[in-house]
Amino acid sequence: MTAILPYLQTFLAVGNLCIMLWALKTFLSKPHDTLEDKTKVLEKRLDVMDLILKDFQRSLDSSHEKHRQQKDTNEVFITSMLAFIDFEIAFCQHTGYEYTDDLNKAKETLQKHLASR
Repeated sequence: MTAILPYLQTFLAVGNLCIMLWALKTFLSKPHDTLEDKTKVLEKRLDVMDLILKDFQRSLDSSHEKHRQQKDTNEVFITSMLAFIDFEIAFCQHTGYEYTDDLNKAKETLQKHLASR
């Protein structure tokens, strides 16, 4: 029995060393595993944010197109309004209607506004 005792102590020491190395490896890899989990969560959030940003950009692009169309429509209305004012002034002058000051003032105001743009 005394002959087996050194071998048993060596076996237990090697086993204890293996257990200690496994515990050290597990302890050292824990921050890595935790960091990996956090990275996965953040990647999912980034994917969601990317989708939100794409939708937002698409919305901005469509909104910008609507504003461009509205600007074109406003220019057509302004041109038409100037034509109507000119027609009314000419019609009033042709028929002898003398009270065209408001029409002339409206025309000047509109032209000043357009010139200031």
